[in-house]
Amino acid sequence: MGRKLAVAGAALVVLVCSGAAVSRRYADMTDEEVSQAIARAQSIPSVGERVQAVSEGFLGTPYLLGNMGEGPDGDGRDKDPRYNVKSMDCTTMVEHALAFALSDSLPAARQRLDQIRYTTGKVGYGTRRHWPEAQWVRGLVEEGYLQDVTSEVAGKAVPVETASVTIDPALFKKSVHAQSMPLTDEEVPRGTFSVPFIPMERLPDVLTRLEPGLVINIVKAPKEGLLVRISHQGLVVKKDGKVFIRHASSVGQKAVIDEAVPDFLERQRKAKSWPTVGFQFLRPKAPTR
Repeated sequence: MGRKLAVAGAALVVLVCSGAAVSRRYADMTDEEVSQAIARAQSIPSVGERVQAVSEGFLGTPYLLGNMGEGPDGDGRDKDPRYNVKSMDCTTMVEHALAFALSDSLPAARQRLDQIRYTTGKVGYGTRRHWPEAQWVRGLVEEGYLQDVTSEVAGKAVPVETASVTIDPALFKKSVHAQSMPLTDEEVPRGTFSVPFIPMERLPDVLTRLEPGLVINIVKAPKEGLLVRISHQGLVVKKDGKVFIRHASSVGQKAVIDEAVPDFLERQRKAKSWPTVGFQFLRPKAPTR
């Protein structure tokens, strides 16, 4: 997962929204141009299709783990910027895509980004949704930004399994996360947190039920010293009848890419040091608040 959680190429892209095309990355635009692209995308009625459309502008953006923080408004624990389209990690790409899809301008998207990244929108290192199972998925579902549709995608014939992780301050201090996450005891989640997943080998069986803009979480096997099961995130993209995973990749081009599902699956199968067991799917929504 794209956090400081222990665990390039400038592609030419075309973002088509309501008939208008923007033929370069957000990283190469002015703030006003980004704002105009966001506004044009709002004519797309489906939130999922809008997420796919706005995320086109991230293709080719260089990968950088932990590229965002609280900027000058935090307590000094992470001074990286709160908004950043010059670089991406897997989570910040998804967060920006959600914020852009749910806003009509860049100023509105930056406010929305804070609401997505932080519990109830309260900006702070300790209130950031660092933990995927305990905070990111759970919080965004509860606050109306995402809906878990793993079982819906699976259908009746494909099994759905559960991945769980237990976190508390004592376990945190013994984990590898403590080396890079300066959290106080009060800021560490407490409890056992679970997410559903479709087994990796069954992904080809559900491709026809995947929708544009779904968030895909890569679920891993338990590993000693790691208090997470979700290691990486991306978006489902459908183009010309084919399904791709759009994600900020730390391998190969080390950039935001569209990866065909067969290639994506093959890489997951080759992950030996921390095996992939399956995938969770979340549908983006427009929150009521």
